[in-house]
Amino acid sequence: MRNLFRFIKIYHFILLFILIESFSLFLYISNHKFQQSKFLSFTQEYTGAIFSYYSDLNQYLRLKDENDFLQRENAKLYSILSKEEVNTNSILNEYIPARKGEYDVTLCDYSKAKEMLGYEPADKIKKIIKDTKTNKLKIIPKFGLQFFYSKHGRKFLESFKSEFFLDVKLNDIFQTTLSAMDSLKDLKKLRYITVHASVGLKCLKAVTKKAKTINKNIKVLGVTILTSLDNKSLKEIGHTKTVEQLVLKQAALIKKSGAAGCICSAKEAKLIRKKY
Repeated sequence: MRNLFRFIKIYHFILLFILIESFSLFLYISNHKFQQSKFLSFTQEYTGAIFSYYSDLNQYLRLKDENDFLQRENAKLYSILSKEEVNTNSILNEYIPARKGEYDVTLCDYSKAKEMLGYEPADKIKKIIKDTKTNKLKIIPKFGLQFFYSKHGRKFLESFKSEFFLDVKLNDIFQTTLSAMDSLKDLKKLRYITVHASVGLKCLKAVTKKAKTINKNIKVLGVTILTSLDNKSLKEIGHTKTVEQLVLKQAALIKKSGAAGCICSAKEAKLIRKKY
């Protein structure tokens, strides 16, 4: 305490000067808007920089927490795999050496991974195709709209080595439908494709003609009223005919267009066979 008083006594003029200067600066800034705004801008800039450095330092120090979180998430991802057969050696050995007692093959259920990540193993599709092959009957696999639009669906079909049926039910204006057919040129093993009869006779004829120019082996199949529609549904969208009447009308257009066949419900197939 004695040293403090001694310090004040020796430097009291300097301390008094600093105090008066500070007070003067305070009055000057308080009573002048321009200087006040400049001072606030200056302090905000430097306090912002200080907080930014503090935040970066804090994030760096918390990397351990982030790593722990990522490890838990990876553990969750592996935990959802419990049924589908996956060879883990090629994955695990790339990052960590194999441990004593580890299995080369793991059974995992990828359904949650499919839901969360859009994961769909191509090996499963190939296995289904392989298991359904028989010498007694020629089976051509059919791929629908959902598969074709999926992330890896079209890419899978580009390199598919066997004949396949593409059930996309083309249904758009004349030029768009023909352009859609043009975009399928690279699918060399495409053998059947479906088109809605509701596109009209002119479009059905054009698609059938276009298919032959792309690949002479492609067969166009016309699709009649969807099985999800009934007489009430048809009335709601403005049709005056019944399902049976409309199916027969559309079957006539499909036949007239030169398409290779007609797709309809089993119930209506009898009506079409009987008339045509």
